[in-house]
Amino acid sequence: MELNDLKIFTSVAKNGSMSESARILGYAQSNISERIHLLEQELNVPLFERSHKGVKLLPEGKQLLHYTSIILEQIELIERQYKNKKVKIGCTQVISANYFDISQMAKHGDASEFMVETTEKLLRMFQRSELDIIVTNRQTDNELENTQVLFKEKIGWLSQENCTQTVLLNRDPTCPYRKAALENMDHDEKWRMFEVDSLSDLCKLVERGEGACVLPLKSYQKLAVQNQELKFQPLEIEIPIYAIGSHEKIGWLESLDVFQN
Repeated sequence: MELNDLKIFTSVAKNGSMSESARILGYAQSNISERIHLLEQELNVPLFERSHKGVKLLPEGKQLLHYTSIILEQIELIERQYKNKKVKIGCTQVISANYFDISQMAKHGDASEFMVETTEKLLRMFQRSELDIIVTNRQTDNELENTQVLFKEKIGWLSQENCTQTVLLNRDPTCPYRKAALENMDHDEKWRMFEVDSLSDLCKLVERGEGACVLPLKSYQKLAVQNQELKFQPLEIEIPIYAIGSHEKIGWLESLDVFQN
């Protein structure tokens, strides 16, 4: 059994596809299939269920993935120690704007790289091993990596004192603030709904008195510094902020104390 075979196996397990893993790793698909077949022969167990839709881990495969994750994590720790390998972190726009402390990260020099994108794009990058850790407010169907709640954020209705009867929503149907707004609207009143694509667009519309939206308390606190006319009506629910990655990398991230909640 070779270390590279474990890397190939992990890639196939995460992507659910030998062809996609071949593309990401830069191998011919036949090479990927052959290495997985030889690994199954060596271990004397089937690791994947094959179908025209791709591959799915069997129980023995899930157990092997647990072991390979530990092995590859330890290899990466060694490489980071002796090769100054960076940890690549990705998070969403709202989390970056509200909680990420750039000055705190700067104290750690070149230890990490940071990227801001949508959860969907971050997950794709994570599956391609382009990111080590994701920080997001979306609960994902991730079964292959550890998912941990870093903290929970307070949310509420944000608006001007005399705003129009318009509910401002993120266009993304998986946005937790959108879901909270729809679930906590006063349905006895006739509200109009207007969708936008970004946090900055939501904030600009709220500041102009164009409507109300559900956002974190942190967003209100930042905007209220410049606009004293904004009001915040808290909701009882809180939104979990998740970190996706190995236990060791999430522990490393927490030790930096760069997310200020």
